Amino acid sequence: MSNSQRSKVRKTAHKSGKHAGPTSRAANTTLDPVFEKQIISLIKRFTVRSLLSSAIILAMCEYALQHSSRPREVLLPYALVSAFAVAFPYVRAASHTFREIKQLGIKRFQLRKLADAKFALEYFHRFGQMSFDRDGEAHYYLIRTLIGLGEIDTAVKMDLWLQKHRSKFEWAAKSAVAVQDADRNRAASESNSAASTEAAGDI
Repeated sequence: MSNSQRSKVRKTAHKSGKHAGPTSRAANTTLDPVFEKQIISLIKRFTVRSLLSSAIILAMCEYALQHSSRPREVLLPYALVSAFAVAFPYVRAASHTFREIKQLGIKRFQLRKLADAKFALEYFHRFGQMSFDRDGEAHYYLIRTLIGLGEIDTAVKMDLWLQKHRSKFEWAAKSAVAVQDADRNRAASESNSAASTEAAGDI
């Protein structure tokens, strides 16, 4: 991304308020146990639905194959169609669950409750669950949260994933700018700290 593109992204994000985020209140870095239970409850619901759907699909396929006189190759398409009919409602329910988790995480970020936001949004970077963040928005807010918590190195790694897998969406460009700014600010802070230490040693 060119410098002019980065500048455009910064201006657009600043106007929309999506990049800059709220700055008027101090960040809360302590996880709220009530919020933690709320997210865990949503994840448990998703897990139970996943297991039930898998069990039903397997049972249906097994029953069809075991209790029919027709050849297996004839029954297989019917079994697959039945499996899809069971899986489709599950996929919709799972998408709804993760959409709710994303909204909760973003809301916590906007309230500067960074520990809560991190706890919720990290679920989108777990094996088998990244697909629920189709455009990278959840990862973008997770990266902003990590930056707010001072976890710059982790934010950089997360941004690399976002650039690789969601590069065609706007959130990847915004993430690149956010990480670049955070890295620059960290370098400046370390430089100032080193200069202060050196000046103190000369006294």
